Amino acid sequence: MKKIGIFVVFSLIFALTILGVQYKNEQFDHKKIQKVKTVKTVATTETSPRYHEDIVYDVEMGEEERETVTFIMGEDKDESNPYYAEAEKYYRMNPTTFQERLITSCRSLKEIMDYLQNHPTDNGEPYGTINIVVHSNEWKGIGMSIFPEGERMTTAGLENAIKEGDIKPLSDEVVDYETEIIIYGCGLGKNAKMLELLAEAIGGKDIESPLVRSSKMFVQYESTTDESARYLTENWYAFFKTGYRPSDAHLAAQLEQRYPTEEVDWMGALSRKEPRFAGDSYHYYFNVPVDWMVTYADKDDMPDISTTTGKMEWLNDQEELMAAIATTGISVEQFRWKFKTTEYTFEDGITEPAIKVEGKTSILCVLRSMTIENYDDPTRPLPFEPDLDDERFFSSVRVMEGNSVLSLK
Repeated sequence: MKKIGIFVVFSLIFALTILGVQYKNEQFDHKKIQKVKTVKTVATTETSPRYHEDIVYDVEMGEEERETVTFIMGEDKDESNPYYAEAEKYYRMNPTTFQERLITSCRSLKEIMDYLQNHPTDNGEPYGTINIVVHSNEWKGIGMSIFPEGERMTTAGLENAIKEGDIKPLSDEVVDYETEIIIYGCGLGKNAKMLELLAEAIGGKDIESPLVRSSKMFVQYESTTDESARYLTENWYAFFKTGYRPSDAHLAAQLEQRYPTEEVDWMGALSRKEPRFAGDSYHYYFNVPVDWMVTYADKDDMPDISTTTGKMEWLNDQEELMAAIATTGISVEQFRWKFKTTEYTFEDGITEPAIKVEGKTSILCVLRSMTIENYDDPTRPLPFEPDLDDERFFSSVRVMEGNSVLSLK
């Protein structure tokens, strides 16, 4: 018996940057945020004032001396979702970023690393900040390949490329301990394994390895004729069998059960496919398909799947499939399953009987961007921009010798 494989294809990419709309999150009050930051600063200063001052001084000097480079890792395939175009506008229009190096020609990790190795900074120092703008999601990883024209990057593929020596870390003259690699991709901060592998692939595991950061939230860019902004966007999910959509009340109840502490008008969000104003919640649907096949040496070895009971017993016996589905957080019962007996021909020409199952679940995604009050113009809220060290919104990973990992989750 041979298991051909599982292919879990998440079409969440569309939702990674939803149509460039501003929203406001009432949970993040501007005054509260300032208060938290003040308390944190005072505590640090009081306990170790000299150490704190030294850190601030080093960072300021580093920001003046170190160069920043930004990679826009794709082109938009759908005009209704101009993620990369809006990101490029942000880096070209924003006063704090328009003088950075902006690279739009790379499409793979290897191309990023080749550029960094072959284009040293003007002052001869290692890079200070490396921004990578890319589609991503917390389940499937990053929407770019390891090598040019390669398949989409996965943790297994990247781990193998590192192990085989196909990807070699950059020298300390290019990236070092003071380098920060910030990946702006939706939900990637929830994939700690991918961040660890990226840190190892780019900077190795020595004492000078760089820090890799990424957002746990969705990332969104939006521009007008005279300005551009970047937003972090909250997201919540409910699941159901494709083709068997429950009522709005049922979906709202599922969301309430999954997120009991969230202050979201679920029924209101379910009534809207677009936000009405800044800070408004709305929803979108997408599907998650799963394919799985098992071959057998002889038809007599195949189990009976002619009944519903037989089908489900066979399905539940597929331990690898069940484990893969479990990692998504979606229950088996929330997939619509189709079974069939078939044949599979291997590369050597041998054909064996097989059982193939196709599953599909639909996901309701509720979205709401995070903003703070704009005191100059209350009708135009500003993006909520948390500190990169804030573990509620970002994960930060540095891989060191001995496989030790510093991770802020």
